[in-house]
Amino acid sequence: RAGFARARRESPADAVARAGLGELAVLAGDREAAEAELSAAERCDPRYPWTFVYRAALRFSAGDLPAAEKELGRFTDLSPGSAVGPALLGAVAAARGDAEEAERRFGGAIERDASSWVLALRGRLRSARGQLDLARADLDLAAKGERAPWLRLERADVLNRRGFFSRALALLKRLAVEFPRNPEPRLRAAAIHLEQAQYARAAERMTQALRINPREPAYYFRRAEIRFVEGRPAAA
Repeated sequence: RAGFARARRESPADAVARAGLGELAVLAGDREAAEAELSAAERCDPRYPWTFVYRAALRFSAGDLPAAEKELGRFTDLSPGSAVGPALLGAVAAARGDAEEAERRFGGAIERDASSWVLALRGRLRSARGQLDLARADLDLAAKGERAPWLRLERADVLNRRGFFSRALALLKRLAVEFPRNPEPRLRAAAIHLEQAQYARAAERMTQALRINPREPAYYFRRAEIRFVEGRPAAA
């Protein structure tokens, strides 16, 4: 953020800097700042394509899918060879409930660039549709080029749903070690242990998540639920 802000001060007509600040505002949930920065970026350079991707993300986050599609159409007009437009249009189609259109869009994106993030997005779509073998294939390929925790969490979810509980838990254990301040691997491991009626282990993972974030009320409720199911209402 500091770099983009400095560029904005030094070159207020820098579309890249203004769009970058707009993207950060989108990620932070600051809609007003995002609108202002992205509008400024478009005024600075109406042909800078990433302005429209970030604005599409802003529209998508507000649930305005037609407006998101419109912005992605503008991006595609400016960058017709990019895989980004078709992939994100696939995500919009999936959110609209049109799985066939989403699959077609992702297929087009992968023909242009079978990058990890495109494969991962299609893997998530296929996982949501229950196509677990296809989802796992996409996520395994994506993981070869990308080590982001969200992708590996998605792989653990697919492994668990296909019945590979031990492998899912092993992956979550590695993630917990690698990202000690992220509670999500412990939360997902707790859910798997609970499904397997391994109540003590489920409660232990919830306790670990609470140590990371002791101010999250939902974690206490979840741990109490586990102890109640375990047959320990007093501890709950």
